[in-house]
Parts: sequence; C-alpha cells; structure tokens
Amino acid sequence: MAFKCLALCSLALVSFFLTVTPVISAPWDHSSRLSRAIKKYDQKKVRTVKGEVKKVYEKIPSFGKKKKDALGFHVKLESEGEMYEVHIGPVWYFRSMDGVLAAGDLVEVVGAVKQGKPKPDGTFKPYDVRAREIIKGGEVVVLARDAHGRPVWSGVVSSNE
Repeated sequence: MAFKCLALCSLALVSFFLTVTPVISAPWDHSSRLSRAIKKYDQKKVRTVKGEVKKVYEKIPSFGKKKKDALGFHVKLESEGEMYEVHIGPVWYFRSMDGVLAAGDLVEVVGAVKQGKPKPDGTFKPYDVRAREIIKGGEVVVLARDAHGRPVWSGVVSSNE
C-alpha cells in the first residue's frame, strides 16, 4: 500500500513539473510581451543599415525594470556618422551567441528603424532598430525575427515567408 502511494505521488510530481517547467523557463510566452514585441516591429519601416559595431551589451528595457528575464541583447552600431541602438532580443534566448558579434565588426542589420527621441539640447538619441537579422561576412549570424516580424524566441514563427 505504501509503495502504491509513493508511486502515485511520484507520478503526480513528475506530471506537475513537466507541466510547469516549460512555463517557467520560457518567459517570452506571455501574450502581452509577445504582442508588445510584434507591435514595436513596424513592417513599413524595415530597411538595411550597414555599419560598424561599436558595442555589444545587455540592457533592461523600460517595461522590464528589475526583471532579469527581460534583460535584452543589444548592439550599438555606427553607420554614416549616425548611431543606432539595435534591439536583438532577450538575453536568455541569445546567450549562446557570445562572441558572434564584437566591437569593430562590419555588419548589415535588417530591421524596423525609427528616429530616436529628441534630447533637451535639440539633438536626437540614437536611431532605434528592432533587428530581424544581422549579416556579417555575407552570412546571417543572428536571426531574431521571421519575415513578418514575429520574434524567433516566441515559438510562433511562421515558416511561410
């Protein structure tokens, strides 16, 4: 009898962890974050920006203050005298990319570009780019979104272009 109870309890625990673990380990599965990520990618503003990587860094976005799962992977890019802040995606998804991009790399970034916000002195903050892909040496080294702007880390990427 005790063995039967232990077996049932073990089965219940395994079932629970198999159900809960994917939810805990995939913080971008939340529909509000996904819709925000898709909304910020304006298909009408997609273009290619060629330039030099000045910095590769991690940053907490304004909506995710103090949330480690919101930590974003970013690149500072200089192109024709203009600075671009390139948003790639969450660090937890792109962590394996360590070393793929570095300061000094010449790259092409395909993504939705918008003018940076004005500063009090009349100048503008860097352009804001939501990256779809980053090309280095003729090869796509980062794929962040599908052709429709859906993030690859969301699990809802379309296979039909």
